[in-house]
Amino acid sequence: MRVVFAGWAALSLLALGLGGCRQNDAAPKPEPSARPSAAAPPVASGAPPVESVALPPPPPLPAGPPPTLPADLVPRQKACDGGDNHACVVVGEAFYSGHGVGLDGARAAYIFRAACDRGEPAGCVDLGWAYMTGTGVKKSPATAALFFGKGCSDSVTLGCFGLGMLYRDGTGVPKDPVRAAVLFKQACDGGVQAACKM
Repeated sequence: MRVVFAGWAALSLLALGLGGCRQNDAAPKPEPSARPSAAAPPVASGAPPVESVALPPPPPLPAGPPPTLPADLVPRQKACDGGDNHACVVVGEAFYSGHGVGLDGARAAYIFRAACDRGEPAGCVDLGWAYMTGTGVKKSPATAALFFGKGCSDSVTLGCFGLGMLYRDGTGVPKDPVRAAVLFKQACDGGVQAACKM
């Protein structure tokens, strides 16, 4: 059990170091097609697609006035307030890791959830890490799996990696080494080097 925890702690640090883990912030959205993408992982037998699973209620906004942000985060917060969800993720990551602001996991989780709900996959992935580690929210590997799955995409493949780890270990989801391998390949193809070693 200690090995798994140490692995998750290392992955949390990896997630923080990738700044949302986007391959290309300017990447265009793929055109919708009638065929499912070949890169999309298959749904494990008996498991409903992420879109059909009810997500838990969002974490509450922490009480009290918002903290003063350092000068380098002020433009990101203004962009977030203007609807730039990736900027929200950057601000949330600062609170999650305590870089430039006081460590505030609850505020980070609130920001990640808002970005995720507005369609930012990096917000979903970061919220998955928060649920995996219990940072700002109640620890729940099953809930982490929901958010990793929602955030797993061709542009943010760290969610695929996190979900692959859960399926590999059977943590919060049924153990499924085949699905884990598909998710690790997708993450590796997307640039998550740790996934290439799985």
